[in-house]
Amino acid sequence: MGERWNLIATRGPGPFVTQEVWRSEGGETVVLDSRCRRKRSPRLNPALRRGAHGKRAFLWAPRRLTWWISVLFMIGATCFAVPSLSVFADATSAMTVAVVYLAGSLFFTSAGYLQLFESINAGRESGPGAAQGLSHRLVPLAWQPHRIDYWATLVQFVGTLFFNVTTFRALDITLSGRDYDYEVWRPNAFGSVCFLIASYLADAEISHSFWHQRVRTLAWWIAAANMVGSVAFGVSAVSAWELPSGAMLFTDTARLGTLVGAVCFFAGAFLLLPEAAREQPEVPADLVGTCSPVHAPAPEEPGCRGSD
Repeated sequence: MGERWNLIATRGPGPFVTQEVWRSEGGETVVLDSRCRRKRSPRLNPALRRGAHGKRAFLWAPRRLTWWISVLFMIGATCFAVPSLSVFADATSAMTVAVVYLAGSLFFTSAGYLQLFESINAGRESGPGAAQGLSHRLVPLAWQPHRIDYWATLVQFVGTLFFNVTTFRALDITLSGRDYDYEVWRPNAFGSVCFLIASYLADAEISHSFWHQRVRTLAWWIAAANMVGSVAFGVSAVSAWELPSGAMLFTDTARLGTLVGAVCFFAGAFLLLPEAAREQPEVPADLVGTCSPVHAPAPEEPGCRGSD
């Protein structure tokens, strides 16, 4: 018989629980955090291999889901950043620019889906079924509205689909005026709004609050980079409105916003690698089936587990 664990505190924005504090009969305290449990899921992210001198080889870890999310987002961000440079646009054709943007949106969508997949399946590692020894199979889609990380990843994935539409329609370089605004600009604006909402929800998960911000943690810097990138994409979308004359509202601002947003998304994606490379804290076996996947409470972000 294992120790009995009691839930003594929970935190989270609104109705969502993003952190749980459990205490055993022996006085040990365990803090379970949603992002930590998700990003360091042992099933989705197996242990890192060790290279020379014992350094963690997190820069090449294709067996880990988080690694693929990071790499695909970085490739997509690069595909948005490069054609936003005037030197590239001037040296190539409008069709080439449009194709590179489309490629970037597809990489964003693939990474966005893997992020949603991660959220869905990391959440299935705990609960009564786990306590009873039942194995949960990986599922491609699920409905988990009680989790804020589910909403954040779902909304971002929808946003990437809007970017697929806008970049695909932009391949028709003859579109202009009202047709361009309807078929290209509008889904671009919707995608930017989705990214803003998703970034805010991701920050709320990390902060355990809709209003109070947590600083000086790696996860916070990732969320901050993505938030700035989303704002920049939003500025770019507004600036890309096409006037009846066929000219963009603010062409240079639209390009600059896309470039800044892409650089921020690249930075946020890269920081996923060291975040996921941290050790997965062990959770007592008696608690695995009891707890829900919920971010470390201390500012220095020591991990998912703590003791008193």
